[in-house]
Amino acid sequence: MWERLLDIRGEALIKLEAIRDAGVKNSLDTELVLTAPSKKTNLTKFINDYLYNVRRRAGQKIIDKKGAAEMMDRITSEGATLCFIADQDAGRKGMFVDFFGRKASTYKSIALLAATNNIPICVAYSRREDNRFFFEIGINRIIFPEEWKDKDDPIKWITAEYTKAIEEFVRQDPSQYWWLHRRWKHRPKGEE
Repeated sequence: MWERLLDIRGEALIKLEAIRDAGVKNSLDTELVLTAPSKKTNLTKFINDYLYNVRRRAGQKIIDKKGAAEMMDRITSEGATLCFIADQDAGRKGMFVDFFGRKASTYKSIALLAATNNIPICVAYSRREDNRFFFEIGINRIIFPEEWKDKDDPIKWITAEYTKAIEEFVRQDPSQYWWLHRRWKHRPKGEE
């Protein structure tokens, strides 16, 4: 049924095949792109519970961020795919990297997980087409382990790289980005 609502563009499919051809165990599955988990919303408890149940029925396992580190290691060691909402403010403990020319607190856990387990990161997006309930799914960047192995600070490099990839697809159509979630809420020390 969901196939009627999506257009997985040729470039995304080519990138998916490149990952599979490279023998990557943790490859991105197109169904998992569709059902990528989201953080809890600020909606009422009723709507939040409804959205979580819809996602669970679609096959997602939603992981609360508290205590997630151990669970993420287990999931990746089993060969499953993890999806993150990576463009949220990561709070005071986040890593500050550029996002639209301004430092933004960014999750470093994605880079830590990838570097520790030597797995690639796929930066994907969904974009609504016209005013229809129809979405383009795309991958605009795959960051492979070979790219960070010689970096002085691989965690900082990976975090900056996936953030740059997010910025690139937001620039393609800024009207599709959820600007209300205060991406620059926390500031680096000295800028507060």
